Amino acid sequence: MTGGDKSLSPIHFINLGMSKEHVTKAIDQLSIRRMVVFTSPQLRSEAESYCTELAEKGVEVMEIIDVDPFQPDSLGNLMRSMLRTYDKYDPDGRTEIISGLTGGTNLMAISLGIVSMLKRMHCHYVVSPPDDRVIEIDIFERLAGCYTIEEMMEGLKGSLR
Repeated sequence: MTGGDKSLSPIHFINLGMSKEHVTKAIDQLSIRRMVVFTSPQLRSEAESYCTELAEKGVEVMEIIDVDPFQPDSLGNLMRSMLRTYDKYDPDGRTEIISGLTGGTNLMAISLGIVSMLKRMHCHYVVSPPDDRVIEIDIFERLAGCYTIEEMMEGLKGSLR
């Protein structure tokens, strides 16, 4: 996972819910050094404590952003927040931003997945034990190269491997 501004490590967008193990696994396996955290207001205090621990281990948590995944309009609000955050951290298109799709609620993961496709972001996902590993996901980058819904559907059926 390279590209963007070579002088800085990539920024990882991380959804954070109650479980922190997947974030720790991704940090260790991918050598994450910079991240932006999306969490619910209800878990903000817990997220801040965890991010303080990460900072002591050399991980720069650039920002913790409250997103409320429990409202009728949550999906749209989550995507808007994530897109605004992406534009904030990559205003000139030179910063590599990678998304972690494991944590948070299902709606948070769906939102970050859609934003990943719109912005051609590389993604990762932590597989739970017994496999206990990080897998890299590039399908959103490839789908973003399609010009029509038909191309996307055909690509998903087999030609985007």
